[in-house]
Amino acid sequence: MERQLSKRQKGFIIMLALLGVLSGAWFSFSAKAGKMLQDNLIRQISQHLNGRLQVGDIGLTVSGWIAVKDVALYDAGGNILLRVPILKLNYRWSDLTHGNVGLQSIESVRLEGAEIWLQEKNSRWNWEGLLKDSGKETTGYHGNLELADGKIHVATGLFNQLMENVSGSLGFQAYPDVAVNLQGKTGGKDLSISGHWGEERPGEMAIRLAELDLAPLAKSFTTEQAVHLTGGKLEQLTITAKRQTNGAITYRLDSSFSGLALDGKVKIREGSGKISSDGKKVQFTDLSLQIGGQQATGKGTVSWQNSNSSLEFSLALPDVDPAAFLNGLEIQRPLAIQLQVDGSLTQPRIRGSFSAPQFRMAGMAVDNISGSFRYNAPQLVLEEAHGELYQGTLAAAGTIDAETQNYELDVSGQNMESSRLTDKDVHGPLAFTGHTSGHSSDAVTKGTFTIQDGKAYGIAFRTMTGSFVKQGTATEISDLAVNTSLGTFYPEQLSKEAMERLKSRQVPTTRAELQQAVANKLVQSLFH
Repeated sequence: MERQLSKRQKGFIIMLALLGVLSGAWFSFSAKAGKMLQDNLIRQISQHLNGRLQVGDIGLTVSGWIAVKDVALYDAGGNILLRVPILKLNYRWSDLTHGNVGLQSIESVRLEGAEIWLQEKNSRWNWEGLLKDSGKETTGYHGNLELADGKIHVATGLFNQLMENVSGSLGFQAYPDVAVNLQGKTGGKDLSISGHWGEERPGEMAIRLAELDLAPLAKSFTTEQAVHLTGGKLEQLTITAKRQTNGAITYRLDSSFSGLALDGKVKIREGSGKISSDGKKVQFTDLSLQIGGQQATGKGTVSWQNSNSSLEFSLALPDVDPAAFLNGLEIQRPLAIQLQVDGSLTQPRIRGSFSAPQFRMAGMAVDNISGSFRYNAPQLVLEEAHGELYQGTLAAAGTIDAETQNYELDVSGQNMESSRLTDKDVHGPLAFTGHTSGHSSDAVTKGTFTIQDGKAYGIAFRTMTGSFVKQGTATEISDLAVNTSLGTFYPEQLSKEAMERLKSRQVPTTRAELQQAVANKLVQSLFH
């Protein structure tokens, strides 16, 4: 029994001794491998960098991975490019035992928890120029660089974004052309980067994101204070970066969007459509949005050069509530408006055209109105407006102050049937010109009128002319003149002989009768 126990003890002791020898050999070999990497690989890499490589402890795992802790990489200006808690290098055992630890001998590289800064400025990425010219031909690594649970800070001319939970690989098989295949998340949404890129050679990469909330990114975009992005999201977003043969980098963004909300002089809500950008301008198509609560559709472009932004939009508003923009207008809906908006983002020029079935003004119903306008805050400039009134046409042009509701309008009428304006026996086409000024509720219109080749009270006349002043429903007539075959009569200056001549034709003869019958009952009705 004692002999068997002694044999077991001896075996156990031998095993412990063997493990001790192996452990010692392992630690010795691990230390030697770490020193080889420090003396050869790290030094070799550092010699080819236009920057600085910083590493911590280096050790060898049983599986054959070299673990390098606390790795940091800086560019020539001292700006951080990469920080890795643990970087693993995989070698063949034969290479390790023979001291072959150069880049050519690395099977694969794994970055765990890496944080990478990727920035573009003036068509150049911050990683470009990191390798010296001599190092570009002698690096010799043609494997994959694998990322696990990393972070990438991306900054381009289009946006700044943090990509988290990054995994994937960078392929150096065709170096200096690098194949990129990365997946991660931003704002909790899936994000991917794929393509190929090489320093000073053509390349293309695409960033794809299923959904991106715009509100948290509002400060990332350079916009004037006059317009504030307050909501919205991009969907099926793709950003494509291309390096041309001349070295220039171009970008293109393609996406759809919904729920867009902007605050400014006019609130925009429920914006949706498609968006594309080349980094110099943003194009919107299939637009649908609410402007000041009014539904609109259209397309447009926002461009910027240096610090100046400009826009150009074409919008259609098929049924506008007039009260949303100007109070006191009696317009029958649908009021359809076509808008052209251009100029600077802070002070855009607004112009357009409009049409509506009917517009009531000064007690008159004007049918089939249409015209054009421009808006120079706070004034609405009515360039032209015309409609149908009493079988003739009515036209107007001038300014309306949107804040004070003050009018300054030139108005005119042509070929109006005077019989439609009075219950008296008066016929003939009427024309007038005038000017309206003042507040919408008590505006004053002054002008002149003419009735051609008509009849009044059975008397044929060539013309009837006069002046008028109209405010509300009250109209004053002056300077009446009636040109007939018997001559021209001025009611306020008729002589007794003229009265007798008119009396023989059974028409009103006193000045009061003539002025009341011919002037007030006829011409005054024209402007009620």
